[in-house]
Amino acid sequence: MRKATAILLVAIYSFNLIGYKVLFHYFEDKAENQMVQQLDKQSYFESELVEIKVPLNLPYAVNWKSFERYDGSIDIDGKHYNYVKRKIYNNTLILLCIPNHEKTKISN
Repeated sequence: MRKATAILLVAIYSFNLIGYKVLFHYFEDKAENQMVQQLDKQSYFESELVEIKVPLNLPYAVNWKSFERYDGSIDIDGKHYNYVKRKIYNNTLILLCIPNHEKTKISN
């Protein structure tokens, strides 16, 4: 009886140490993959996109005429965003991002 109780307590302790991190990482990856699939199908509204401008110190950079599809993610103040499109214009990298509400809920 004592041996079974000890094994149960060690299993619970191990899950508290490692299991929660693995479980939440799994759900975050699942939410990320679902978002990327939606973006690939272009099932989003242009009005939801958030524009992020990053200055570039890149000599001889050529201005791009249009945006191109780009995959990636960023975390700003605890909110997760997925990149949708990018463009270089006047030594500035312009990223259009969409909020990933599911991943934000899981991480909070």
